[in-house]
Amino acid sequence: MADQSVTTGRLPTPASGSVRALLQAASVRDRFEQVMGDKHKAAMFIASLSTLVYAKPKLAECDPNTVIAAALQAAALDLPINENLGFAYLVPYKGQARFQPGYKGIIQLALRTGQYLKLEVAHVLEGEVEIVNRFTGQLRFSPPQSETVVGVLAYLKLASGFEKFVYWPLDKIHAHARHYSQGYDRKDGAWQTATPAMELKTVLSDLLRTWGIMSIEMRQALAADEPTDDQRPANGNGASHAADKAALYGPDEDAPPAPPSAPAEPEPPYASNADADAEIAVRDAQASRSKGRHRIGSAEGGAE
Repeated sequence: MADQSVTTGRLPTPASGSVRALLQAASVRDRFEQVMGDKHKAAMFIASLSTLVYAKPKLAECDPNTVIAAALQAAALDLPINENLGFAYLVPYKGQARFQPGYKGIIQLALRTGQYLKLEVAHVLEGEVEIVNRFTGQLRFSPPQSETVVGVLAYLKLASGFEKFVYWPLDKIHAHARHYSQGYDRKDGAWQTATPAMELKTVLSDLLRTWGIMSIEMRQALAADEPTDDQRPANGNGASHAADKAALYGPDEDAPPAPPSAPAEPEPPYASNADADAEIAVRDAQASRSKGRHRIGSAEGGAE
């Protein structure tokens, strides 16, 4: 007998306590409706989430409450979680799910602000970009010399007329990823399965964080994309920390000097308060005797 879920086009009955079971609870559905402000959109989003969890066993194994919370973040930003679209992702990590925006989702949030006339991000081929002045960001553009990808260029132009280019070579992008992404080497992680998209997002995020006008929604999305303390590898995820640091920040001589160490506190001149009091008493007595001798000498001089 054929599986009823196949013949009817519906997913099988969810297990008790699973994410899909929670999605059937009225309180959870009401929460999505409240966040999205539209009952029909909420129903479509919930259906998409249920399908995603069913298709990704590792996501289904995560704490169901974290899956719901991550999905609510995407819903609040009105970003679809269909991975084929590339706007937002629910990423399993150590038994918990995390919301992560895709670079397309970040672009969508930026364009919604109405502050950007242009916003572009693309891979750069060998010979296309030459840095003329790294202090001003001045670049020179030329026809590519080959089809070899050497970096990523992001560009924005605001409604005010301000514009900015940011260029990162590939070695800097991947050094950044190794340093900040715990899942960089995971075979099923985004850095291995969707490398070009992650390279684009890294440079685009840096451009917007540094030079862009950030709406509340953009801040929320980019903050969700930052690693938590337990996700920051202490040594570049097993790679050479010195090499990663050089690729990220340049040679050591370009690094800002270390702050001066605080001066050591002087040792107290006395072992105790009693010793200090005794020393003060001795000094007072000596001063008193000196004044007495001075008065006697003055009187004798006057008698002469």
